[in-house]
Amino acid sequence: MSKISQKNWNRLAGEAIAVLKDHHPIPLTTRQVAGEMVRDKEFCLKLLLFLRDRGYVKQTQKKGGANYARWYKWTLSDDSRERFL
Repeated sequence: MSKISQKNWNRLAGEAIAVLKDHHPIPLTTRQVAGEMVRDKEFCLKLLLFLRDRGYVKQTQKKGGANYARWYKWTLSDDSRERFL
């Protein structure tokens, strides 16, 4: 796999935030974000984990149901929601 420059990485991170912003307040799975960005799931997962570590997005849990170990849903964090919406 080719190496992505920091500039392009930041642009893709901004695109992921824009996808979540467009669908707010509905949380999206990694697969849905990947489909919107036309990228593979593994790449989008790395990107979303990067954004989570920096506080831009958060993982949500299914309310009142089972927590799936490999099924992530993503939404904007509270700070990002105030900043971007």
